Amino acid sequence: MIIDLFAAFALLFSTAPSVGPDDGKSFENDRIDSVVVAASRAGKLTPVANVFVGKLELERSEPASSLPMMLGSLPSVVSTQEGGTGLGYTSIRIRGVGGYQTNVTLNGITLNDAESQEVFWVNIPGLSGILGSVQMQRGLGTISAGPGSFGAGIDLATGVHDAASASADISAGSFGTFGASVSASSGTLPSGFYADAAFSLSHSDGYIRNAPADVRSIYGVAGWKNDNNSVRFTFLQGKQCTGITWEGVPFETFDKDPRYNAAPGATDNYIQNHFQFNYSHLWHALSWSTTLNYSKGSGYYAYPGTKDALDNGLYVVRTDLNADLNKVSLRAGVYLSHYDGQHFGEADSVQWYRNSAVKNEADIWQRAEWSVNDRVLLYEELQYRGVLHNMSGPDEYSQMLDYQESWNFLSPRLGVNFQVADNQGLRAYAAIGNREPSRSDIQADLSVRPERMLDVEAAYTYTGNIFSAEANVYAMEYRDMLLETGILNSSGYAVKSNVEMGFRRGVELSASASATSWLRFEGNACISSNRYKDGSDVSKEILLSPSFVGGLSAFFDFEKAGRFRLTTKYVGKQYWDNSSSLEHLVPSYCTTAFDYSTDFYFQIGAHRQGRLGLGAYLNNIFNRHYYAYAYSGGVYPAAPFNGSLKITFAVY
Repeated sequence: MIIDLFAAFALLFSTAPSVGPDDGKSFENDRIDSVVVAASRAGKLTPVANVFVGKLELERSEPASSLPMMLGSLPSVVSTQEGGTGLGYTSIRIRGVGGYQTNVTLNGITLNDAESQEVFWVNIPGLSGILGSVQMQRGLGTISAGPGSFGAGIDLATGVHDAASASADISAGSFGTFGASVSASSGTLPSGFYADAAFSLSHSDGYIRNAPADVRSIYGVAGWKNDNNSVRFTFLQGKQCTGITWEGVPFETFDKDPRYNAAPGATDNYIQNHFQFNYSHLWHALSWSTTLNYSKGSGYYAYPGTKDALDNGLYVVRTDLNADLNKVSLRAGVYLSHYDGQHFGEADSVQWYRNSAVKNEADIWQRAEWSVNDRVLLYEELQYRGVLHNMSGPDEYSQMLDYQESWNFLSPRLGVNFQVADNQGLRAYAAIGNREPSRSDIQADLSVRPERMLDVEAAYTYTGNIFSAEANVYAMEYRDMLLETGILNSSGYAVKSNVEMGFRRGVELSASASATSWLRFEGNACISSNRYKDGSDVSKEILLSPSFVGGLSAFFDFEKAGRFRLTTKYVGKQYWDNSSSLEHLVPSYCTTAFDYSTDFYFQIGAHRQGRLGLGAYLNNIFNRHYYAYAYSGGVYPAAPFNGSLKITFAVY
């Protein structure tokens, strides 16, 4: 009863936890450091629906959680997990849009797998310790190069600490969850040199039986900068060894044994290395940045007697030219990538298939923002994207997957931001986007077509000292929509097919209110209609797209007693396929989490300060028995009441 009242309050006070108390803060403040980030992100007045999450908010998140779980309270977001503990496979849907349509970039370089178009968050753990900030865009957003957002985008940026520091933390929680991390930074020395390094490892037995997760990450950055130049080398490695959980729990087993694992003994193993080299130069009003990237991934998943493996490499060159004039901001860039992937399998140590793939891409894009006067900003963006995808050889289904196709896409964007008053604004946005099919789409149908979308949005914002609010209306209209069917292939990828048309239309409401100096409320609500039509006059609901998603957070910040946060999330009913049948329903659910953190500061010698941080995190505190999503083969149960503790020691 209490939780339902809390959810009802969230409906009435629909808000958006845009950021925590560290709005706008990051590791660094020098203008030369912002050159890489500025090229791909929306600016403060860019008429795009977006939300910013700063470093402090990331550090205070639950230690074992992957990034999708950390972002779970943001507007229009539904985060899910397979193993039940935040480790292992997790996913994020924004406005119902799946991971294959959500463009994720790290320092301007796409992290989406070129063939599956997915981001496997399990392969990049420990992000909360290395990221300086995150910007999440809804809709087609800005053009960030690479495949581009097709409904949502997440831009990740690492950073450099201004001063020398070191920290270590250790955490432990339910279901055998354990984590530890260490990091150190030289700060920026008088010579301009700097270096940062971090290492993290986490283990969980998993809520689902026989589904352990062991993940680790290594991060390092070294560079040099002065007022006008920056040279930076970044390395990131992620490694996973997890039990396979994508087969879910059969529907008939969920109530009797929600921890059932259909694939005991099966494992998924993968290691991924990212190397980035960046050079940036700043003139008075002009800046230039070039990044070279090489990503190498290899791994396999194994059932008794069989092994399916993947070995791939991604080469990227990105160069951007930015000009910030008196009233005009101009951005232009080129993005070139080459992907080489090998899919092969073994049965009883004998190779029985090998499919080779090459995917090349060339993007040219430009953006202009013109401040007509103190009240009006006009925005325009255009991208040309050329893609060539070749595959050859037998695949895991013993079919000859010989395929060659090329696409040429032109994606324009227009918008306006009008400041009605100093604390009120209106914005409008229209964009066209295109997206090619993924490898699993092509496997299912060699004649599959790319999809196209028109995204039209309008918003009103109010910003006050005590109360802030935003209302955003959107209409995402699809043609030749690549619609998930509710069926997964043997590798856990969603099987999709073209339908004639579809749409996602809704309103996103957000607000925040400071009741006192120590009490703040934030939350969000998205009310939407998500439907498709294919060859008939009857439209049906799109799977895994609830018509209501809402949440509310209450922050209690006591200077001496610490910080408390109570967060609830409500997700309305949805369907796991496109039949709109009540027999294929994922019931609505509401879950509540609580966390507490506090810091103790002390002096170390004459020039150093120490910090001891304590954190406690409780999830599903009302012990709800539910599953957050499903597919034709089963459901993915959420863990019952669980929690974790974290201790941090840092020196500055």
